[in-house]
Amino acid sequence: MKLVKKFFFITTILLTVCIIFSNMGRASCALVFALLFGIAGFDIGRRMGIASGGSARNGGFTVAAVGLVIGALVGNSMALAIQNITPDPTPVVEPTFTPDLITEKASSIYRLVLPTKVKSSEGWIFTIEEIKFLESLDAPKERHRPKNGIFLWLGGKISNYTDKRDCIHGHQFSLKDSIKQYQVSKEIMDVAHDIYHLDYPGFFSGQCLDYDKAIDSFLIFDVPNDAANMWLQLGDGKSQLGDMSVLMEKFIELNIDNTPKYLNFAQIRGNMDSLI
Repeated sequence: MKLVKKFFFITTILLTVCIIFSNMGRASCALVFALLFGIAGFDIGRRMGIASGGSARNGGFTVAAVGLVIGALVGNSMALAIQNITPDPTPVVEPTFTPDLITEKASSIYRLVLPTKVKSSEGWIFTIEEIKFLESLDAPKERHRPKNGIFLWLGGKISNYTDKRDCIHGHQFSLKDSIKQYQVSKEIMDVAHDIYHLDYPGFFSGQCLDYDKAIDSFLIFDVPNDAANMWLQLGDGKSQLGDMSVLMEKFIELNIDNTPKYLNFAQIRGNMDSLI
């Protein structure tokens, strides 16, 4: 009866220890069971050996060995059962950093760097080298004001890489913002041509040049002052210009006479000298 009580007491201790150490894994729990079963077995064997008149050490070792095997098997089974019924610890959710909306918007602002190019698959390239903003175009007999907000002047060079002499036309260009698409106006381009004596992609005969050659040219678009996310399109090619407010902050430089200051145009040098 005493042995039964002692074994029950030891088993209770083993179960408690296994529950405490179950998070250490099945191997650790089985080891604890084996050691404690071995100790209990050795004590039981020692008492049985003495009671039978035999060697206490031999009896203890024999029962201890059996206790170790039983302890390992029981410990492994108990640990597996406890781990299966023990809920997984609640994962700790780390707080995520949400960037400030103002910072996100500011970091997404596109800032144009000149020169920049737009290229079509046909082989035409328009290189923008100058950006100006004209409040009006003052012809000798009439002043032309923008209907949408301001005239956006894009000055630069047109290059022909079509492998043949060819002509580029005004209808091949357009400017698109986040709201609508704007076309080059023949009337406005003609007025600018007469004022500044600059050639441009015409709508009938176009602007013609030999292959592998480049020529000075310009485009004018009538766009809103608050136009956003603008793209210049040439055929199937396009190039980002960005927001009008950013362009004006960087490139605005209006003359009193609204003459585009593009001294690389040899055609307007004499005209500009007469205006100064």
